Parts: sequence; structure tokens; C-alpha cells
Amino acid sequence: MSAITNISEIPVAILAGGLAKRIRPLTETVPKSMLEINGRPFIDFQLELLHRKGLRKAVICLGHLGNKIEEHVGNGEKFGMNVTYSQDGEKLLGTGGAIVKALDQLGDRFFITYGDNLLDDDYQLMVQSDPEFATMMIYRNDNKFDQSNVVLDGNNVFYSKLSPEKHACYIDYGIALVNSKIFNEYKSRRQFDLAEVYEKLSREKKLKAAIASKRFYEIGSFLGLEEVKGIKF
Repeated sequence: MSAITNISEIPVAILAGGLAKRIRPLTETVPKSMLEINGRPFIDFQLELLHRKGLRKAVICLGHLGNKIEEHVGNGEKFGMNVTYSQDGEKLLGTGGAIVKALDQLGDRFFITYGDNLLDDDYQLMVQSDPEFATMMIYRNDNKFDQSNVVLDGNNVFYSKLSPEKHACYIDYGIALVNSKIFNEYKSRRQFDLAEVYEKLSREKKLKAAIASKRFYEIGSFLGLEEVKGIKF
């Protein structure tokens, strides 16, 4: 398989199906991606940013109140994007299960990001990396914006979401570029977390690094929401 180097040809999976319990009651009747930021739904800013970065195709993985996202975004044309959807169904599948369900729409190589972040860095750094496994964008965090969960050894990422190393100083930025074959062994699993996949890859030295130079923003917390409202788009 030859590597795709034109970023516009690589789809992005946007994980937007969670319950967003940390910011309830705001998300009891509205999915997190549809929370208003200065008068507009958050997902507007996210899709516009992805478009500025050169991406043109998105598959939004939906769960909790996902119909509201689909009704607003539609086919994505107003954002310069081609948007399709993958629905979890009656039971939430977790971030890993949602990706497995969407694989048929994603092709051999694709980005994975989350429906609650804004990541204004150079995604081309990942496109230029080894196409065989996965490249995670990471940020030198030093526990500033959240608990650091990545140790960098050369170009190898050692990642743990639940039990990060005490000396970890980098953090998962919120976007990775992956080869679909890394999910082959998970296709029989219905519900699981994407972190499980990344952790296994990191132990096998198959998870590489791209270093972000700009901080990440997210709306997964009340503090994050306030910070995003202060950004000039």
C-alpha cells in the first residue's frame, strides 16, 4: 500500500458520541459538540479549523443526542467538507468501538480526533510519518493543562491514559493518524476505549510522535469552555 501524502485525501474520524458527564447539566439535552460558543455551535469552529488544515472529508461518530449534530451539520457542504456519519446505536460503543464501526467509511489511513477539541497545529507532520502503524501528535505539557500521559523516547511514544508515568511531561494532543490494520484484532470487540489501542501500540513501539508547538483547547470541562470562549477565531 502506498502512503497517501495529500492531506485532503485523508479522512478524519471525529468521536462525538460521549455523554459529557463532566459538564452536566449543560449536556443533558444538547450534545457537547453543539454547545454554543459565542453564539455558534462548537462543531462549526472545529469543522472550519479542520478545513483550514487541509482536510476535506469527515466521518462523525455519533451517540448521545447525535441526531442534533447530524441535523445541524448535514453533508458538511457549508464548511467545505464532505461529512458522513456512523451511529453507535442503542448502546454507546466507547471511542474504540465507534472507530471499528466506522472503518468501512474511513479507508486504509485516517486521522482520529475528538468532538470537543480545537487543535491549531500542523497536521502535515503526521502525514509525513511512517504510514504503517500510528502517529500521535503530542504536546510538551508538564502537567500544565491536564495530567501529562506521554513519555517520549526518541520518536517512540509511551502512552498511558489510566496510569501515566510520574515523569511523563508530554500529553496526547488529541489527534492521531492511523493505519486501519491496527484495528484488525479488535473487530470482534463491541465496546472498548481507543486508549487501549494506543497503549498496546506504544508498548510494541509502533506509536510514533509528532510534536505540536501550540497548546490544545477543549470543551470537556467548565474551565475549558471558558477558555475557548476567549479565543479569537
